[in-house]
Amino acid sequence: MNVLTLDEANNNGKIKKRATIGLKTRKKIISNLKNSVYTHIRGYHGCRPVDVESYKTLGIHPMTDIAEVRKNAIEIFNVSEAQILSVELEPDEFSFRKGKIFFTMYELDLTKYCGHYLCYGSEYLLCLAGRLDNSTVGKYHNILLSRGTPTILGVNIPFCQLSEIEKDNLYSALLEDASLENIAIEIHDVVHGENIVSVDHPNIICDIITWRKYERVGTSKEYAHGTKWS
Repeated sequence: MNVLTLDEANNNGKIKKRATIGLKTRKKIISNLKNSVYTHIRGYHGCRPVDVESYKTLGIHPMTDIAEVRKNAIEIFNVSEAQILSVELEPDEFSFRKGKIFFTMYELDLTKYCGHYLCYGSEYLLCLAGRLDNSTVGKYHNILLSRGTPTILGVNIPFCQLSEIEKDNLYSALLEDASLENIAIEIHDVVHGENIVSVDHPNIICDIITWRKYERVGTSKEYAHGTKWS
């Protein structure tokens, strides 16, 4: 296994600040991907699991069954099916997320640009909370904020699991942006648990819904509400 890890390409695995990668190096990375020098790429998946060990056992699964997802929402929010149906996402909104797992290629991006996955869990649940509360804050948002633990999973994704479109998108992103900022990829299949190589609970998260930051309390899995993000 030979893994492309852009974190290491940037800062030898350190993510305190971002460095740029020269065009020559980025072209070499693309060439190595196309010629199968790299068999896997390191991606980072943000989530808020109640039981993180379940990912290691069962892997990361895309959302495919609306009935199952709806049942989960009813249990989490303690509401009726009629309430969920009255605020449920439009079919196109579900279709956008159906069958997809999203990753960033740089861990810091999850805390800076995609902190809602860490704060609230799935976007489907977050959208339901927004409609149940009729706001970006409230009872149902608080249920999600108090459930589970903000978690970043580091995953060695088999490069063959990327569609040809996703590969082309990745090549274009590598060529266009020397900072490699906010490069996202999507996988349309199960990512097996043995490919999860790290589990991290970040110290600071930007909640892009309210633009407040959440800070980890010491080394615990508890998080405190912070000030406005700046």
